Amino acid sequence: MENKFIGLRDPHLNVFYTYGDKNHLENNITKAFVNVLESLDDEQLRKVVKELFNYNLPDGVLSNDYYLQRKPSMDLVEKYPNRILFAFSPTGKPRGINGIDTKEVSVLREELSKIAKETIDNKEEQKQFVEEELKKIMDARKDNGSIPDGWLFIDVNNKPELVVAMENKLHDLDQTQLYNHSVKSLLSVDKKIPTYEKYSRITELFGSIDSFLGNQFVEYMVILGYEKIKDFSLACQAVEQVKQDLLIDFGNDILDLVHEGKKDKREKYMARCHVDEYAYLREINLKFNKEDIELWLSFGATQDHARKMLSKIDRIHIYDKNFYSGQTFHLMYYRGRIIWDSYGVNMDLGEYIAYWKENIDLVKTSTPEEAIALYKKLKNDNKINDKTYEKVAKRLTGKKNDILVIPEISLVFKWPYDEASKLGINGLADSIKEKLKVALTEMKLI
Repeated sequence: MENKFIGLRDPHLNVFYTYGDKNHLENNITKAFVNVLESLDDEQLRKVVKELFNYNLPDGVLSNDYYLQRKPSMDLVEKYPNRILFAFSPTGKPRGINGIDTKEVSVLREELSKIAKETIDNKEEQKQFVEEELKKIMDARKDNGSIPDGWLFIDVNNKPELVVAMENKLHDLDQTQLYNHSVKSLLSVDKKIPTYEKYSRITELFGSIDSFLGNQFVEYMVILGYEKIKDFSLACQAVEQVKQDLLIDFGNDILDLVHEGKKDKREKYMARCHVDEYAYLREINLKFNKEDIELWLSFGATQDHARKMLSKIDRIHIYDKNFYSGQTFHLMYYRGRIIWDSYGVNMDLGEYIAYWKENIDLVKTSTPEEAIALYKKLKNDNKINDKTYEKVAKRLTGKKNDILVIPEISLVFKWPYDEASKLGINGLADSIKEKLKVALTEMKLI
């Protein structure tokens, strides 16, 4: 059964996606997981039990029952001779693996804060997440309670065979909570090691089963950002909330088709290829925005490179529907940190090149006072506005470290996502190579 991922274009077409903002909650993911299990035929369920729970069901007719967010009677649990605690999360591991003492509240808070920063953009929501998760953990330890997220009971030929208690977390699993489940819910005499699994393994397995709900679960996890897809054109058509997260994974694959060189990420949504064969170009960057893909080529990113660049070029004329030019003149502290307030030069590309060729002696390592004087000259020459000058002067007044003056030129080409989708990954790579050749030719590097 082919998964067409139509829910990526409209999430509400996915059977597990709900209106509102509660889709990310672990309870909803657990419900979706259980709904898929409930929909499987005997052969499919046997496969899942073997692959996920590491248990071989005996031959016979299967019957099963499920519970969510409520606890069955312990008399029922006692009837089942085989009991498994299934713990799943994006990482598929418990806290404490690296020697963390999970009894220390400060360590827990630090760990949860790290998770929040990696998964949530809004700072207030980060704080709320930390406090809510910390309260859940401490409450569970305080009363030593145990209510697993879900349950699966399987009978074979009408005889109790296997019970699986499930615990799901959006981050590393809490060992104290799992211990409570093992002892108080599964009635295990000895502390058993839970069966741990990653979300990715579950989606891989469900994707291999010829099941409508299995495919819907995979799609649901893609929408939530826990799973990736292999179809570049499809990723280009996804809704804004997941598009960038899906596409950044294609960044280095595209750059591999464009140019040789070490690949990595420069920013969260920017893939980078390091190059060393050009006199004043060090990187080829591919940025995935909300609305388009950008090829960023920043020439003269150091003072030495900028002087070489300005000695060779006189003009840049690029006539291309995808082209967007940028004069990214800025200052940097000598140790390499960019002074973000220093951006804001107001010149067209031809004027920009002519201005810095004429003032090449100003492209040098400067004191903070000299850098302020340079910005005053730029203001007097009507190349920046008063506000930019004032921000730089305020930022550098009283500073002692040397300042680098960087008259960089960034040539940017853009592909809207509908165009990139039609091109496909190979077509886009070919288009990028064409634009790169145009830029390198104009910049006198080939």
